[in-house]
Amino acid sequence: MKSISTIRREVFDFLAIEPGMNIAIVSDNDEDGLASAVQAKLFVDMSGAQSKIFFYDHSMKQARFFDDFNKIKFDRTLFLDLNESFISDVLEHVGENVGKFLVIDHHETLPLNFVQTEYFSIKPWDFSKVTPSHYPASKMVYDIFGGIDWVCAIGVIGDYAFKEWARFIKQVSKNHSISEEELHELAGIVGCISAAHSRKITDLFEFLCSAKSPRDLFDSWFSDLKKEFDEALLREKKRFYTEAIFVEDANVYFFETKPNFRSKLSNLISKELSSSTIVIFEDQGVNFGASFRRNDFKVNCGKLAFFAVQEAKKGRGGGHIPAAAATFPRTYLTRLKEKTLFYLRENHPTKIPRSKSNKGELITKQNIKIKKTKKRK
Repeated sequence: MKSISTIRREVFDFLAIEPGMNIAIVSDNDEDGLASAVQAKLFVDMSGAQSKIFFYDHSMKQARFFDDFNKIKFDRTLFLDLNESFISDVLEHVGENVGKFLVIDHHETLPLNFVQTEYFSIKPWDFSKVTPSHYPASKMVYDIFGGIDWVCAIGVIGDYAFKEWARFIKQVSKNHSISEEELHELAGIVGCISAAHSRKITDLFEFLCSAKSPRDLFDSWFSDLKKEFDEALLREKKRFYTEAIFVEDANVYFFETKPNFRSKLSNLISKELSSSTIVIFEDQGVNFGASFRRNDFKVNCGKLAFFAVQEAKKGRGGGHIPAAAATFPRTYLTRLKEKTLFYLRENHPTKIPRSKSNKGELITKQNIKIKKTKKRK
């Protein structure tokens, strides 16, 4: 295992950024991805290069960014908090225009396709024994490039890694005379924008890049949007407990929520029903999106999500042990439920060690193995 200082040196040598270069930053659009992108932009700015940010929209409700991406010849591209499935999607459409590219990500390794240029990938297990799902990309980027500690804290909290990084969160709180509860509130504001107001994500990104204090976010118009979101989320939570379908022999809840709520709602419900698998859908138009959760670490949601979309045309799925996501054609919804039930019935819940990195594991059709067991009575 390498040290973080060795990783840092290798990354800097690989990128070899010079003033005047064009650097693309392609990041997830959740709290962790947004915080990662802010740190990366500040690093690129200090290097004297020009940066352009692109947020990957999983719901695909916005126009894809590929046309805009291809208008610029990039020397380097930084992929942040995106697993290889989503990076492959980008590479398929932009080709060698990415230039040399760096991947900083904490999800399980998947096959990377459509590669035409040199690349370098960093995962937590390359330099740390921390559980990958608890080493957010925002903390990785911060540890490699530096940046704004309270923005990094937002990414850590948003990715539910605050227990693992309690000392870091406490130090950030002390540095800025802000309580840990207030840091969680800031993460909630960012999470609201990424979930329910994704068209404003670039505005929030620019705000965080120039903010002088974490309290600036409390005084912004983004905070007002959070209050509206919380009220609507509470209504969806109540509706879950009256309308969700529970399949007892598979111990799974299925529920279709309104657009923009599936991720946050599944997080809330999985805390209260931690010993059950939660699958929450939302209609995205041409596609459906799904969030998979299991808080007791007894089902690998990343493998479940990947398995569930295997037969879907252009279906994508994956994530961590306790949390994962998938997108698939709306016509595939019934089949996805069937495959989810099959996986859960044939794989009895077993405690999965949190320290397991699964490093180097490729989740493909060939090595997904279904353990044959009888249905639970």
